[in-house]
Amino acid sequence: MEKPIAKQLILEYQQSATHIHLVEREAQMSSALNYVLVGLRRAGKSYLLYQHIQRLLAQGHSTEEILYFNFEDDRLEGLTL
Repeated sequence: MEKPIAKQLILEYQQSATHIHLVEREAQMSSALNYVLVGLRRAGKSYLLYQHIQRLLAQGHSTEEILYFNFEDDRLEGLTL
């Protein structure tokens, strides 16, 4: 994967996470911890993450402080370690 593609994807993900309309759910995530979200497909894992991103932005964090990267993006086809 080339650096310009990765940079473009990061910028797109930063912008898209702020424009998603959410139904607010009662779920608290501490910024002092790391989380692994595991569950069935279409159970709301990504939207829980988007909700947390929007809360961080509302608290005054900048988009540059938040990294979201979707490794299932088709543009990453052929990605190797």
